[in-house]
Parts: sequence; C-alpha cells; structure tokens
Amino acid sequence: MHIDPYHSLKFFCYLTDTTKENGALQVIPDTAWVGRAIRSENSLESLLSGDSYTFEKSRHYDSNLMEKKIYLEGKAGDLIILNTDIVHCGGQILENGLERMTIIYHNRKS
Repeated sequence: MHIDPYHSLKFFCYLTDTTKENGALQVIPDTAWVGRAIRSENSLESLLSGDSYTFEKSRHYDSNLMEKKIYLEGKAGDLIILNTDIVHCGGQILENGLERMTIIYHNRKS
C-alpha cells in the first residue's frame, strides 16, 4: 500500500470484469490525509528514490486503517478516478488462470 510521490489523479479503465480474485485496485477509504502528510514530510527526490512513499514505512502507518482496505471491483468499461493522496495499491491476481486488463492514466501538475 502506498501513496504516489506526487499528487495526481489516476484514471483506471477496466477492460475486463475485475474482482478481488483477478486483481482489483485496493484502497483505504478516508486516507487522503496520509498522502498529504507523507508528501509534506519528504522531498520529491526522497519519495522517488526510496520507500518513504509506502504506507507501511511511514510514521502514519496504522494497522486499524489497514483493516478498512477495500477492493474496487468493476465491470469492463468502468472508469475509476483516484486521488493519489489516498492509500492504494494495484491488485494481485489470486487465482491461477485469471487475468486483468486495465488502462491506467496519470494526470498531474507539471
């Protein structure tokens, strides 16, 4: 689980039906404050060159928050727009023979 080193919006377009089992995006709701805090405590260079952007490595890690993690399941064609301040991670394929196809686009201030 992580925040992105820079603030952006991510757009996920599921090209296949996507579930927990075939790798749906994972998020922890109501954690945008975590990304803002981590970014304010670290330089962009340190975020890009180390692991300080990971939730587990941050001083804000809270196992109670981890228990609130959800999977953003969806149908082919669904579009998810994510503020990268929220704690999130890409899904993992949990069953042999399954696959996930997604288009991901980042939109950030230059």
